[in-house]
Amino acid sequence: MDLTVQDILTQLFDKQKRDYLTITQLKKSLPKGVERILGHQVKKLNNKEFIDSIKPFLPNTYSIQKKGNRTYLLRAPIQDIILAYIAQRSPISIRNMSKYLPFQKGEIADTINTLARSGAIELQIVAQSKDFNVQILVHENPDFSLEIKKAYDIIRRDRNYVKIYELRRYLKWPKNVFDSCIQSLWDTGVVELQASDPQILTEDQRIDSYMDTNHTLRILLFWRGA
Repeated sequence: MDLTVQDILTQLFDKQKRDYLTITQLKKSLPKGVERILGHQVKKLNNKEFIDSIKPFLPNTYSIQKKGNRTYLLRAPIQDIILAYIAQRSPISIRNMSKYLPFQKGEIADTINTLARSGAIELQIVAQSKDFNVQILVHENPDFSLEIKKAYDIIRRDRNYVKIYELRRYLKWPKNVFDSCIQSLWDTGVVELQASDPQILTEDQRIDSYMDTNHTLRILLFWRGA
């Protein structure tokens, strides 16, 4: 079977062990076979032309990001990339993190605040010789069940269930944090995740639902209790 553009990109990201690469890195690393799919000689394209040619083949989870004079292709949401980066290097200062990630300061600040509110990370003030610094720590076993139950009760109104995409969008947590949390609650019998007719949802709503390990799309969440 011929590889798709997404297959090729996944291999490149996995090889580099990163979820973001510069467009220049991509152009240098893509195999010649991709030119047959794109219909262009990649190395002859400028960055804008390359982005325009590859965009139709990118899944919805991919995005283009600019920082300074560099343009990046991301294969995961910003929150997921930042949380994974912190988890690998915790404790880490915000200042050091912002030097190496391809995001603007405002984007990093917004994401850190969201992660802190969700309980995924903890901010710690560290005294230095001339100033203070803020370090970021990752909880080893955070308990998200109270936040999910609170959101569940707000969203469901008079129903005995919520649509998973509604819950995900209300909490605005990183995808991997939300997915692992509701899976854990399901495994322990606290919630029940049910499939339903995917045609009742838009494509974006299906993406924000939950695909379980058996590749069944779970659409509804029922709270059964601890």
